[in-house]
Amino acid sequence: MSILPQKRDITALFSTGKPYYIDFYQRDYKWTKGHIEKLLEDLFYRFSLDYRKERDNNEEAISHYDWYYLNTYVTNVYNGHTFIVDGQQRFTSLTLILIKLYHLTRWYTELNPLSDFISDRIAGKTTTGREYWMGHNDREAALGDLYLNDNAKRGSSPSQDLSCVFRSNSAGVSEQIGHPNGANRPPAMS
Repeated sequence: MSILPQKRDITALFSTGKPYYIDFYQRDYKWTKGHIEKLLEDLFYRFSLDYRKERDNNEEAISHYDWYYLNTYVTNVYNGHTFIVDGQQRFTSLTLILIKLYHLTRWYTELNPLSDFISDRIAGKTTTGREYWMGHNDREAALGDLYLNDNAKRGSSPSQDLSCVFRSNSAGVSEQIGHPNGANRPPAMS
């Protein structure tokens, strides 16, 4: 067994063609609204160090931004499945953020071209069909509800508790990023 460190971006993490699995010994998703807010604050801060409104409104300029270091994650491939050994709280939280960004691309006309790109970071084609990259271990129903409805609903499935946590954290993401209902609507893109 060897450890091979690699720089990875969101595209590399969430478009592998193989979903991630959470091993039996891992704790459930436990991040709270505070954890999500801290992650978003860190992301916004890193972005703001490089962003200049007058020059950085294109993909070429943004491609030269410095990396945001999200910390390490560890996976293990066993019987063809990729298990997250360390990092599932961050991966799940990034998925929730991507779902919120996906809904924003659907709301703002100028962001519509990003919709498919972001959607493919949430779910994609695998050998068994279209799957959520983080949708295993009773997560599929909760993620599907968030993805399709921009909210998670309490249900009678085994994912009921997870759905409540996802719904709570999705609300935290909405407060930080903004919500299409206009209450926290971000400014139009220029």
